[in-house]
This record gives sequence, structure tokens and C-alpha cells, in this order.
Amino acid sequence: MNRKIDNDVISQFKKQLTQEERAPATIEKYLRDVKKFCSFAGIGVEITKETAIEYKRWLQQHYEINSANSMLAALNLDLQTGV
Repeated sequence: MNRKIDNDVISQFKKQLTQEERAPATIEKYLRDVKKFCSFAGIGVEITKETAIEYKRWLQQHYEINSANSMLAALNLDLQTGV
């Protein structure tokens, strides 16, 4: 299922992370990573599997593999939670 990530979704994601008692540094990192994806794909743009694959390739070209995987983890968490 495709979905859009906009400012409301990001706010809800932050609220959920806070309710889960995530560390403030973790919350900031996850939000930064989701916003980086939005900078790549566009805010409010429908996210498809193809977009996610393109983003993964872009990250792999610009970051070390561990950093790229960490950035993808935040995005994956946001999409899995359905926030």
C-alpha cells in the first residue's frame, strides 16, 4: 500500500515515538531521517516501492552502508506504524 508523508504524519510520528518513551536523541534522529527522505521524494508525494528503492540507491551512493541502513530504518518504522 502506498502512502504519503506530510507534516501531519511527521508530527504524529513524533508523538508516537514520545509515547513509546524513545530517547530524545533517537526521536530527533528518526525525524531528521524521515525529513531527509521527504527532501528526496517531496513532502506529501505518494511514496511507492520504486521511490523507496531509488532513495535506498541514492543513500548507498552518498553514505556508508551502516548510515544508509540507519536512515532507512527510521523510514521503515514510520511506514510500518501507519502513523
